[in-house]
Amino acid sequence: MNMESSTPSADESRTGSRSLAIMRTLEALRGQSGEMSMPGGETILVVDDDPSVLQVASKVLRRGGYEVVEADGGDKALRLAEELNGRIDLLLTDVVMPGMGGRELGEHLSERYPAVRLLFMSAYTEDEVILQGVRVAEVNFIAKPFTVEGLRTKVREVLDAAAD
Repeated sequence: MNMESSTPSADESRTGSRSLAIMRTLEALRGQSGEMSMPGGETILVVDDDPSVLQVASKVLRRGGYEVVEADGGDKALRLAEELNGRIDLLLTDVVMPGMGGRELGEHLSERYPAVRLLFMSAYTEDEVILQGVRVAEVNFIAKPFTVEGLRTKVREVLDAAAD
């Protein structure tokens, strides 16, 4: 797969124009044969208040062979985790969301389900993320916008680290 079309330019990242980056990622997904390029099978709870990011991340992970459960906010994510009896291998959550942010959501899920791995994502600068209580150097983190392979690689890395 040609990843050049899904890699955002520095200018797009600086201006915060996620729409173009999201469209490029969707185009890259359309060009895939649908084959799994990495092992999967684990359950991932994806949480983001931006519907387009939620859609793209979920689609990328499903095509990677993962079982994906989606939530548009922290409260819904907690309800879904309860319904699944904690059978979640990874929480992929936006850091900054209305209501319950990603840090607080991660804390709640980790307390109740200690085996759940956490992967935070944000389009904000590192300074803004730190203000939300997440120290990028101390957690699993991926910056938005991300590429198809970038997201799959990071997810696999976090899941594999849990197995060690």
